[in-house]
Amino acid sequence: MRVESEVDHVASPGAFVRARSRRVALLAVGIVSLFAIGYFSALMVHWHGEAQRIRDRLSVSVLLPSGSPRALASEPLASTPRGVGDLIEIQRQVVECVDRCSPATVAIAIVGDTYHSGLAGSGVVVTEDGYVLTAGHVSADVGRAVAITFPDGRSATGETLGMSMASDTGMIKITDEGKYPFVPLAKSGDIEIGEWCLALGYPGGFDRDRGAVARIGRLIGTSLSTIRTDCKLLGGDSGGPLFNLAGQLIGIHSRISDSPDENYHAPISAFHRGWQDLQEREVIQYWDERRGGFLGDLDCAPLEDDAGLLIRKLAESSPAAVAGLRLGDIITHIDGNKIIDTLEYDTAIGGQFPGSRVSLRYRRGMQPLTVDVVLGEKPAPEPIR
Repeated sequence: MRVESEVDHVASPGAFVRARSRRVALLAVGIVSLFAIGYFSALMVHWHGEAQRIRDRLSVSVLLPSGSPRALASEPLASTPRGVGDLIEIQRQVVECVDRCSPATVAIAIVGDTYHSGLAGSGVVVTEDGYVLTAGHVSADVGRAVAITFPDGRSATGETLGMSMASDTGMIKITDEGKYPFVPLAKSGDIEIGEWCLALGYPGGFDRDRGAVARIGRLIGTSLSTIRTDCKLLGGDSGGPLFNLAGQLIGIHSRISDSPDENYHAPISAFHRGWQDLQEREVIQYWDERRGGFLGDLDCAPLEDDAGLLIRKLAESSPAAVAGLRLGDIITHIDGNKIIDTLEYDTAIGGQFPGSRVSLRYRRGMQPLTVDVVLGEKPAPEPIR
């Protein structure tokens, strides 16, 4: 049997040190927690008050007397906020952008057609006389009757014009005469990774009491035919607008996924590039984008992590080979646009005329290289025997 002594109840000096360290640590955690709770509570109260003051100050008119879109007051913040002041400024810009752009954001429903009837999505008016941009899979085809609903419940009729399956772009024209609220278009390529952006749309369909739903996010990636953001999209958002915080249209919602950071939008550059075809009721299939220039009979495979296209086959006499490209090279950019898949490659090359000069950026091993290539003419297909 063990006999206890006083020594058994006396803690060692090391134990006292550890206990004191734990008490100090717990006290520090408590102080930091109280400070954080107080700070963020005060910050939320300040944000709420600031938002209300901003809304009270804003008397937003959608159009100037001249009929031109109103420019926003200040430049949008594209960088990571550096403090509370930047957060409040972003909040102010978001509030103003929503008030400025919501009146032109419309709900779209295809009507009067057995196959396409019931298709619904969103869109945005971009001219005073009623041209509407949407996704190609929303407009569906040429000459379809469309019911268009504005946020205040007003309705108008329209007709689908052209569309592109390759870039998922579509155009609709409101056929009722009138002057409509509209938004300005950004220039092609006028976007930056990390830039703040705002998505508007009608997830689940039009609801007058709710209005257009706004989501704030950042630009995660861009390429020739796609913008990727973390603005979460849902069913019914397709065809809706993506804005920068200056209130300029930079994209149209195209594809959604289950991942919150995989939301894809057709860039405004695709609409600039195909504007005439869309207005003239052209239906651009995937293969139509490949009618133009010819870089060579290349067999390219997209790499993981959007790293580019690996050249697996290359004809010796092709424009690419003449310019110095080799098997195993990885094409990363064409004319400054990032290329992540064969569709974007086909769009970038097929959208040029034979004889045009394009700038290729590529990697050979770890070495980045750049070369200008004069495009050839795509050979005629061999006759079927």
